[in-house]
Formats: sequence, C-alpha cells, structure tokens
Amino acid sequence: MEKLKIIVFGFLGFAVLITLFGSKIAFASFINETYLELNANEYGIIDVKMINIYKTLTTDDVSFVIYGKVSDVFAKDINGELNCTANEKPYGTQIICKRKQNIKENYNVELEFRLKNVISKNKEQNKTISVFLFEYSIIEPIDKLHILFILPEGYALLNEKFNSYYPFTENIIVVDGRKFGIDWTLGNLTIGKSHFFKVYYEEVGKHSIIIPDNKDDNISKEKENNDLNIKSKIYIIILLLIVIIVLFFETKRISKENKIPEKKQELQEQIRDEKIKEEAGKKTENANDAILLSILKPDERIIFDLICASNGIAKQRQIARTTRFSPAKVSHIIKSLSARGLIDIQRQGRSTRIELTKKAKDFF
Repeated sequence: MEKLKIIVFGFLGFAVLITLFGSKIAFASFINETYLELNANEYGIIDVKMINIYKTLTTDDVSFVIYGKVSDVFAKDINGELNCTANEKPYGTQIICKRKQNIKENYNVELEFRLKNVISKNKEQNKTISVFLFEYSIIEPIDKLHILFILPEGYALLNEKFNSYYPFTENIIVVDGRKFGIDWTLGNLTIGKSHFFKVYYEEVGKHSIIIPDNKDDNISKEKENNDLNIKSKIYIIILLLIVIIVLFFETKRISKENKIPEKKQELQEQIRDEKIKEEAGKKTENANDAILLSILKPDERIIFDLICASNGIAKQRQIARTTRFSPAKVSHIIKSLSARGLIDIQRQGRSTRIELTKKAKDFF
C-alpha cells in the first residue's frame, strides 16, 4: 500500500512539472530572445533581418519556419557564413542552416532574407490599402520575441480604422526620420502556438523610384532625389516663368490696341493689371507656403509629418513618445511651428492638443 502511494504521488508530481515547465523539459533547445525587423517596400516585398539568441541548442543545424515565400537567404554566426537552404512547404518556407561548430550554450545566429506573399493590396473608395498579415509559429520555447514592421517611405497607418494594427501596442516609432514602424514585444512563448500580426496602411506621399526590368526579384534600391526643398524651388521657378510670360503677352496685346480711345484704353489696362496682380498675388501666396515648408528644419519636419500622419491632430505627449525627443525640445518646436502659422495649440487640462491650421491643411 505504501509503495502504491509513492507511485501515485510521484506520477502527480511529474505531471505538475510537465504542466508548469513542459516546453523547457521536453525540448533541450531554448531561445532567450528573437529579433525580427521587417522592412517593407512599396511593391509588397519585405527585407527581413533576424537574430536568434539561444540559451541552449543541441542540434547540429538551426531551423526556422517562415509563413511566406523566402529567397536570398544569408546567415552567419561567430564562425562566419552558414550554408543554408530554403525549402518551400504547403504551409510556407523551412530554412535550415548547417553549423560549422556544435556550440550548445549561448549561441547567436543572424539571418537576412527576402519575404513575399505576406502583403496584399485592396482598393477601397478610390484608394489602395495595403494589408500586412504575418504569422509566426513557435517551434522552440522563446523567452522574448521582438518584431518591428517598418512601413515603406511615404506610407502611414490607415486613419479611418481604429484597429489599423494588431495586436495593440503603443510603440509606434519613427525610423530614420522618414518612416513609421510598429514595434511588438511578446514574452514567455510556448511551443505549438502561432502569433499573428496585422497592419493596415496607405500611401500619403508620392516619390519617384528607379524600377529595373525584373521588378519581382531585383528591385533596385536606388531612388531619385525627391527632397521637398528641390521640388519647392522648381515649382516657384515655374510659377515665376508663367507670370513673366503672361505679363509679356498681355503688354504686347495692349500695345496693339491703338484704335481704342485713350481713356477707355487706360481703364481697360487698369482692369487687366488688377487681374494680373490678383493672380500673381495668389500664386505668390502659394509659393510662400511651399517655401515655408521647404525651410523647416529636419526635427521640425519630423513633427509636422507626424501630425499630418495623425489626421492633423496629435497630443504633445504622444509626439514626444513617438519621436523620442525631449519634452523641452518638442515644446520649442511646436511653438516655432505655431509662430509660422502651421499649427494651433490648445490647452486641455494637463494635456496639450496640437492641430494643423486651415492653411496647412489646404496646402497639404
């Protein structure tokens, strides 16, 4: 009877250990942290950088399952480049890399590859909406998983939907001062579970790029210079040339009308001059607006673009958190933009509400 009790209690204790630490007991390999940076372009292709930091790894190879079409795989560890293969499966792509040395503890591996078939484009109300849907399945226990999805340059989160990204996170960041990124962090991930990440975004600004003949696999990363300062100067020069040409032909046409009585001719000339001045004034006003935007400092431009991407309304704390600027720096830049007539500042209790002015909205 005593032996039966010992066996029963031993079995129950083992069951408790399996329940609490099942994934760590059943599998010798364990990952401390996994980093995934997914940098998307306007064609729906993603350049992926991945880092796995293993606490323990007992296999000769490292294996990953990626849901999507994978190409151009490159991997390395402390001993140099690894020999990797990417095998397409019905559920996605399996990447297998052979290690040169069987390091069992504190092993790090870095991968780079190109990922397709995870971004789709839908047309709604005369505009194109891009949808990023990424599935990551846990085949080895992971203590922390970091995923950063970077939108293409000139794109922003879809303002019309409150659930423009999933799962919810407050880590919406600015990358390189020109792109927006969504940063997720998950912890204590067990084997057999899949985690889904979804983002809705749309294009908010046009820019020119160089497109090679093979758009699918060899898209060039070289882009034409689309700096706003250069564009603004070109627009101003064009406007000035138009005004000069109009004035020249109007003056020439007026000089030929010699048959009109002198007083009537003077009256007509005055009317024409007033119209020309009015048109020139409007064009000059638009040109001044373009110049005002073009001379914004880089930090001012980042905050102005962030307010535009937030549908023209933002909180000062939100701006500081997103740009990672100090509160004093954000306050100084906001005052500068307000002095130029680009934004309105409204106090709401302890918070500060920032909104684009009508002139800024009309120009944008």
